[in-house]
Amino acid sequence: MGASGSGKTTLMNILGCLDRPTEGLFRFMGEDVSGFDRDELARLRRNAFGFVFQSYNLIATATAVENVDVPAIYSGMPPQERSARARELLTTLGLAERLGHRPSQLSGGQQPRVSIARAPEIAHPPINMPMVATSPAACWKPQKRPSVPCAPTCSALCSRCSGS
Repeated sequence: MGASGSGKTTLMNILGCLDRPTEGLFRFMGEDVSGFDRDELARLRRNAFGFVFQSYNLIATATAVENVDVPAIYSGMPPQERSARARELLTTLGLAERLGHRPSQLSGGQQPRVSIARAPEIAHPPINMPMVATSPAACWKPQKRPSVPCAPTCSALCSRCSGS
């Protein structure tokens, strides 16, 4: 999509409200978010975006299930419900046998699936919630790539999801 150093990550960070633009305004759903304070930005990120980081950002000491649980903790979901949901998502992504494994015990193809399952958009999909991702499925071989539930935003932008 662009050469190394061309600003892809910077753009993604601005779109996901992780960074602020150095100039101009950034509007999300018609509202200028460039003036939001830290708490307002955190609330917006928690409620409005699903993140899948290129380096996955998995918690090294947590199991796959515990990693997927994290966004649901902040949303206030009860522990038994979030654990059941995490297990369901990971099983859907072909990780039923790896639920209790830590990131260092997962392969390079399994780690991104845990990261995808952790994205709030996948775990708790609101209507048209944007997913901010670099290339989370790029390391999966097409013939072995599990079916990942995609939101309209992702499938409209991603040829991997739309089948084109």
